Amino acid sequence: MSRNANRLLIRLTVAPLAVFASAAVVSQQPVPFAPPARITSTQAESFDQHLQAARASAGTEWLGVVEHMCTRGQVVTGSAQDPLIEPVRIFDNVYAIGRTSTVVYVIATSAGLVLIDSGYPDQVDSVLLPGMEQLGLDPLDIRYVIVLHGHADHYGGSPHLQERFGARVVASEADWVLMEDSDPNSGRPPAPTRDVVAVEGEPILLGDGMVTPFPVPGHTPGAISVIFPVRDGDATHTAAVFGGTALTVPRLGDALPQYLESIDRFASIASDMGVDVVLQNHPLFDGMPAKLERLKDRSAGEPHPFVLAAPDSYQRFMQTLAECSRAQMAAAVSSED
Repeated sequence: MSRNANRLLIRLTVAPLAVFASAAVVSQQPVPFAPPARITSTQAESFDQHLQAARASAGTEWLGVVEHMCTRGQVVTGSAQDPLIEPVRIFDNVYAIGRTSTVVYVIATSAGLVLIDSGYPDQVDSVLLPGMEQLGLDPLDIRYVIVLHGHADHYGGSPHLQERFGARVVASEADWVLMEDSDPNSGRPPAPTRDVVAVEGEPILLGDGMVTPFPVPGHTPGAISVIFPVRDGDATHTAAVFGGTALTVPRLGDALPQYLESIDRFASIASDMGVDVVLQNHPLFDGMPAKLERLKDRSAGEPHPFVLAAPDSYQRFMQTLAECSRAQMAAAVSSED
């Protein structure tokens, strides 16, 4: 039987926002960003309004989002040479491997491993696999690699994992197209062989594990976020990874309204599903280093540092991200407009 005949298609009726037509790949591509020569008084006023709204949403918990994202210039996005994090088990069934700016999460199930993203293409053997070995995880147990969006630092390692270990790669239809249509002269790594197409709301099931994808187009045409259960002793919590974090928001160009709509929509979904754990594949502004330190020193019975204390915490996180995005865009509009 051919590989195409074995392909798994996850099907579900998709809301209008979630339709990932291949034609959108062209129209929704990020545009180059050049900071305006000067900031007008109108721009400054708009920026300050969104900045204040972001601070109000953030409270004390999400000040890192404000400090990192609410800027009149380009946001620092990290690089492939940023410091490594110590490979770590965050929850009983969730591990983190990678760098301070780009993390791969490994979800352990009774039937194998699910990876959230795959890291840089040239760091599978130098970062990902040594991290798995340090944590006692066997790469031969990898069953799925879920690519949250089709940029090289997220899908780059997936062809290697697919070819060497037989992992099945999951991505949205639109970002399969994005990965497959990249210019071979662009320096982007090759796409994995098309495998699993994820569509909104249908869980990817593996043993006792379940990861549910939701579309968040904007950062890329087919960016997805995932929600899944995590275990901490006898307690079970619900984690979310927002896969479309736009660390260079002005580059979104015409896709910004769609990106902001995705933030609002996913925040509502997360609320309905009881998300109380924030994980980011770009943990540059969610306080992850401090949380890892607290986790290391955590005593029995103490609250888990990654579990949110307030019921509205995740919604405030997303609202802060949205207001900072609007602030950046206000400052990036050409002064001639």
